[in-house]
Amino acid sequence: MHQYNLPKKSLLALLITTTMMCHTIQAHADDSLEPKVHLGHETITISRTPQEEVGETIVTRRELNEQMAQNSQDLVRYNTEVDVAEVGRYGNKGFAIRGVDGNRVAMNIDGVALPEVEVNEIFSPYGYQYEGRFNPDLEMMGNVRIATGSDSLLSGSGAVGGSVSYMTKEPVSMVKNGNLGGYAKVGYTTKNEELLTAVGLAGVYDKAEFLLNYAHREGHELKNHDMKRHDKNKLNPIYEFSLDEMPNGTTSLVHPDALAYEQDSVLAKFYYHINDNHRVWCKRG
Repeated sequence: MHQYNLPKKSLLALLITTTMMCHTIQAHADDSLEPKVHLGHETITISRTPQEEVGETIVTRRELNEQMAQNSQDLVRYNTEVDVAEVGRYGNKGFAIRGVDGNRVAMNIDGVALPEVEVNEIFSPYGYQYEGRFNPDLEMMGNVRIATGSDSLLSGSGAVGGSVSYMTKEPVSMVKNGNLGGYAKVGYTTKNEELLTAVGLAGVYDKAEFLLNYAHREGHELKNHDMKRHDKNKLNPIYEFSLDEMPNGTTSLVHPDALAYEQDSVLAKFYYHINDNHRVWCKRG
C-alpha cells in the first residue's frame, strides 16, 4: 500500500482554487436571477451654430462681429450667390439672389414682412424720391437667415428668388454669466466716414427677461477712392479738370453727391414667464 503526502504549498493552493470556484458559481447564479434591460441605440449631435438646410445660410451674431459687418453689402460679402442690387444714387433694390432681385426677394424681421419697393416713374429718374428698400441696422440683429431659391413656404408670398430673414437679439444671447450682461461699442468706417456708437443691456431672471439696445450712426457719402491711385488732388471739389479729362466741364459727374446722414436704432424686449410652457412679452424696435 502506497501513501502519498501532498506538500503544504500544494494543499494551500488547492483550497484557494476550490473556494474561488464556489464563489464564481454563486456569482453566476445571482446574475441569472437579475432581469436584463436592453437600451436602444441613440445618436446625440451638438452643434455650436444653428443647423442649416440645403440652400440656406445663417449668419450668426459672432460672425457679424468678426466680419465687422455694418450694412447689407458687408452682410453678403462672402456669399457668392447673393449680392445687393444697387440703383446708383437712388439707393438699392434689396438683395439679388442668383440674378433675381427687387420685390421677388422677400425680406422680414422676426417674421414681419418688410415693405416692397414702389417705383415712381415721374420723380425717381430725377433723384427726387428714394427708391431703395428698407435696410435694418445689423447692430440690432442676433442672426440673419438667407435662403437661396424659392422660399414662399417659410417666408410667404414674394419669395420667388429667395428670402432674407432678420432675427433680432434675445436677452439670453447678451448674458454670459449671472443675471445681467451688456456691452458698449465704438466703430469707425473710413469709406464713408461713418461713426458708430452702440450700447446694450440685458437681464435674465427666473420669471422675467429684458433687453435694451441702442445704436447711433452718422456719416457722409461713399468716397470715390479709385481716383486716389492716380492723383489725389482730383478728389478736391475745387479741382479744375482739363478738357481732355472732362469734355463737358461738368465736375459733378466725377464726385459723388454730397450726403450727410444720421441714424438711430432702438430695440427693447421684455418677457414674463407665467409657467414653464407659457410667457407674455412685448417688443419695440
